[in-house]
Parts: sequence; structure tokens; C-alpha cells
Amino acid sequence: GHMGNLADEEMALKTQRKIVMDYLVHQDAIHTERVQKEQRHQKLHTEFSINPYRKLQILPDKPMCRRPTEVIPEHADFIKAFHKAHEVPTKKYSVPLTESQEIGWVSTPLVSKSLSVYLGLKLQDIRVRYGQKACYCSWVA
Repeated sequence: GHMGNLADEEMALKTQRKIVMDYLVHQDAIHTERVQKEQRHQKLHTEFSINPYRKLQILPDKPMCRRPTEVIPEHADFIKAFHKAHEVPTKKYSVPLTESQEIGWVSTPLVSKSLSVYLGLKLQDIRVRYGQKACYCSWVA
């Protein structure tokens, strides 16, 4: 019976090793496939530009710097994109894109600033109506 136990243990070890080796081979195949897929879809970018939608901070040279200032040629497309990016949303888009924009999209006041024109109201000093206790003004019909 003792020899049978050793043979069974040896067999179990061989099976475990085979499972581990199969797993490693499988993982390697997945890795290789992934690398090949990445290489197929890789694109080499050679042209770079500044993102016009990002706030740009231009820093001046140090005061004692003797180097002449660089002259950067103007790119009309970039300048157009930059100005477009910094416009208010109602000028940038034809419709609101977010719920917050929906709320503030129509910014014209619903009632004119001069209520008196619409409601025929006149400003009257409260002191006239309530004696000298209050000195505020209110709308009175």
C-alpha cells in the first residue's frame, strides 16, 4: 500500500505541473495576441498643436534676460478655434448640452427692469404712509 501512495502523489504532482504549464502558455498566448493587436492599431502622430479649449497662461521672460523675444507666426485656424472655445455657450452651440445650460439658456429677463411701465406703479416713500418710523421705499399701486 505504501508504494501506491507515492505513485498517486507523483501522478498528482505531474497533473498539477501540467495545469500550471498550460496556464502559463495560455497567458503568454493572450499577451502575444494583445501586443499584436495594439501594434496593428498604433498610429504615429507627427503634428502637434495647443489645445484651444484649455486656459493658456503665457509667462514673460525674466526681467534681466537679454535673449530677444520669440516671434511666433500666427495661425488663423488656431486663433479662430481659440476664440470659438472662449465664447459663451449660447454662441458656441445651437441648443443647450447640459441641464444647467437648459436652465440658463434664455437669459433675457422675463419682466422689464422698469416695472412701472407695465404695472402702472409709482415709487412712494413709506414714511408718507406710515409716519417717520420707516425710511425705506416700496412699490405702491
